[in-house]
Amino acid sequence: MTAAKPADWRILLYSSLGSGLDFYDFAIFAIFAGVIGPVFFPAGDPLASLLQTYLLFAISYLVRPLGGVVFGHLGDRFGRRRAMLASLWLGCLAAFGIAVLPGHAELGTAATALFVALRILQGLSIGGQIPGTITFVSEFLPARRGLACGLVFMLIQMGLLFGNAISLGLHAMLPAAAVADWGWRLAYALAGIFGFVSYRLQGRLEETPAFAAATAARLPVAEVVAGHGAALVTGIAITALPAALLGVVYLQMPAWLTHVAGTDAQTATAATSLGVLVWALGIGLAGWAGDRGLRPPALGLAAVITLVLSWPFYQWLACGVAPFAPLLLAAIPASLLYGAFPAMLTALFPPALRFSGIALSYNLAFALFGGVGPLVATWAVQASGVAAAPAWYLMAIALVSLAGLGGMRILHLHSAP
Repeated sequence: MTAAKPADWRILLYSSLGSGLDFYDFAIFAIFAGVIGPVFFPAGDPLASLLQTYLLFAISYLVRPLGGVVFGHLGDRFGRRRAMLASLWLGCLAAFGIAVLPGHAELGTAATALFVALRILQGLSIGGQIPGTITFVSEFLPARRGLACGLVFMLIQMGLLFGNAISLGLHAMLPAAAVADWGWRLAYALAGIFGFVSYRLQGRLEETPAFAAATAARLPVAEVVAGHGAALVTGIAITALPAALLGVVYLQMPAWLTHVAGTDAQTATAATSLGVLVWALGIGLAGWAGDRGLRPPALGLAAVITLVLSWPFYQWLACGVAPFAPLLLAAIPASLLYGAFPAMLTALFPPALRFSGIALSYNLAFALFGGVGPLVATWAVQASGVAAAPAWYLMAIALVSLAGLGGMRILHLHSAP
């Protein structure tokens, strides 16, 4: 196994910036859901407004497969680099648009419609950016793709952590009324600025050797569906639990702690931020271990932990205890999952179809299991009156990923070719 050169680490950093920005965008939307909801979805019941906001969160996830189709086609036909730059530019424009968009009080239903449209554009953007990054770094570092993908997702999680840090800073410097009125818009304006910087840096990257050597498919998405259906279903399944954990345990957690467990907003955000930091640091180590044949055991162990401990985890949090210790422990299965599944996806598809295959698997999983996660979890709490109801969702999805791991064994694709 060859050592990574300084240029390789620059490739990892530059290619990860756009995906980190996308995670930041989605993080601040989830973190500020409680204040964004009334701006564009006014309602008398705060929980109903939050449900409407999470419905939009789910919709922006559901359009991600379409973004994966579009940018996957571009990536397999015309190059990974071009597709990543196009998706990054789209996300940057959407973030600026949300930052300056007037609310329902000024524009009425037009504001709601425009906000939904901009969120859809963000969903299309992330549908191409993260699969492109996975494909890009794995093809530049094929012998160390586990470590490379792990470090990429470690850097991507920093976008989530940065979103939490921005929330903490705004709540510390501004009154709650100011955060609800205009403070959250600053977070979106920063996203647009960082997006422009990321675009300039990604523009310095070269195309991957694997793409240059492959014969481009005419309709790569169609070929993935027609000729690699079993691999596609398997990829969706192994990505299901990572998607659900992100949506429910991390993106939804600050709102759940505040609205259901009664934790104050700053404590909820601080605890989630600490959990994300430990999670991010663990991903790189798990990716390194994956290059030594430990990817399937790591994913299986994480799924079993989730299946067995989700209910005690939420019961613990619902008791009103300080959320720091539970969220630190949750970082263990999350690190194992994110250190394993990206490199496992690269093993499922040949180079000529890899971008499209990863994009479809990743985005369909995050649409089906991640995007609807906060909506289902919030609905379950409201319908059942059980604070720990999100655990039921996570336990069910853990079974899906265990089935996907079985599919990997059937296909004999434990490591990338």
